Amino acid sequence: MRTLAMPVAVVLALVAAIVAGMPGTASANGVPQLVKLEYLPGVSNWGPEDAEGLLEFSFAEGYVIVDVKNLPSTEGRTFEGWLRSGDGATLYVGEIPTDGSGIGRLNTKLTGLTRFDYTQFVVAARTESDEPGTLPGQLSIAGNFTVIGEDPTDGDPGDTNPQVLPDTGEAPGGGVSRAFMAMMAMSVTGLALVMLSQYRKRRRE
Repeated sequence: MRTLAMPVAVVLALVAAIVAGMPGTASANGVPQLVKLEYLPGVSNWGPEDAEGLLEFSFAEGYVIVDVKNLPSTEGRTFEGWLRSGDGATLYVGEIPTDGSGIGRLNTKLTGLTRFDYTQFVVAARTESDEPGTLPGQLSIAGNFTVIGEDPTDGDPGDTNPQVLPDTGEAPGGGVSRAFMAMMAMSVTGLALVMLSQYRKRRRE
């Protein structure tokens, strides 16, 4: 029994460590959405028409990642990411710093989110004449996405409407997935059961 006790103890300790490392909330239930950003007629009114980008976000996880290119920075102008809803509501996401070649990236937590009916993401160019705290008038590339629903089968099959506001305690887009952690815990638990079963079989023989 002593020869088996140590491996079993190690396996059980691994199970406890994995379970302890799993997030305690279930609010982050959405699959991240990917949205192409481009010069949209009827929305975009400024900037290079060959500019483009990619938005990755999740309302449930509470993060946003934006990559853009062909948006060169100029003196007195900065780029910002904004969410817009159908009724005109806006939410500032963050500044998108770009270099001389027009490549930029924003990786941030999604803060101040009080509603989940945003349907558009816009990259806007801010100048000194724009009123602070409002969406700037110069709109560059943008992208539309489907309104999320209460149920994954309602509307877009990606991100789902979290039952509570997103838990932004973790770094955006980081960490080990809950599904992977759960599978690891199940695998280690199964190994412990197999070891116990083999030991009992040897005892009977």
